[in-house]
Amino acid sequence: MAKISLGSLYDFNKQAMKNEPILDMIEKNKAIDTIAEELINNEAQAWMCLNNERKDFTVFYNSQEKKLKGNIKQDLREYLDNRGDLISVDKQAEGAYEIWLKIDNDCFCYMLFDYSNAIIYY
Repeated sequence: MAKISLGSLYDFNKQAMKNEPILDMIEKNKAIDTIAEELINNEAQAWMCLNNERKDFTVFYNSQEKKLKGNIKQDLREYLDNRGDLISVDKQAEGAYEIWLKIDNDCFCYMLFDYSNAIIYY
């Protein structure tokens, strides 16, 4: 009897996302603004955006300086634009964001989450 592998839930979602259209400019800007507002208003000192499959991770450090907070939207927009086309953004129950990007005809899930507890300050 042949063994059938159904793959992981991530693999299933990855295949499903290939059929989803990329967000238009208005939807994309709204999604990025939503995430940026969370980062600006949240007390977290650091956020990580991680895609394990591509070994791609970035830490956004929130200095809490009001004059720098305006940079978050632009930096987040450039960060996502430099990686691929935005397909979807979903806030998870625990507060993380699931961000799907289309990169070279493939789809990847990036998780953006509070990373404050992983940074040790002196």
